[in-house]
Order: sequence, then structure tokens, then C-alpha cells
Amino acid sequence: MVACGNALPVGVALTPANAGETAGLDAALDSVSVPRPGRGRPRRRPAAVAGDKGYDHPSVRRRLRRRGVEGVIP
Repeated sequence: MVACGNALPVGVALTPANAGETAGLDAALDSVSVPRPGRGRPRRRPAAVAGDKGYDHPSVRRRLRRRGVEGVIP
């Protein structure tokens, strides 16, 4: 799940129970849709994504960098 700063979900992806932590990352980021106030297309890319230590892997950081998203991962 991808949530905004107020903990409201803005994107979600379902994965099998035995999948790794990062298996649904791309699908979750692809599903992000944040409505703009007033008119205009919804935002499709978050400014930053926070994750726990399960997301601390060079491949995850590369995938976020390619999308132009800042990774906030300990």
C-alpha cells in the first residue's frame, strides 16, 4: 500500500502471501492516483516513499530513482 502523509491510501497492490516484501512495489507505485484540488489530471507519482528495512536493497533504490521518487528507507 502507498499512503499519503495523513495515512490515507493512494495506491495498493495485492501479492501472494509467500511473496517477498518488494514483489508488489512497482504495481503499488503504478496504482498511485492523487486527485488535484480543482481541475486537472491526478498526480501519478509520489514525491517520496518511506519503507522499512525490508526495502533497503540496491534494486529497490534503483527502481525508485528511475521513477524520480525519493526513497526514505533506514
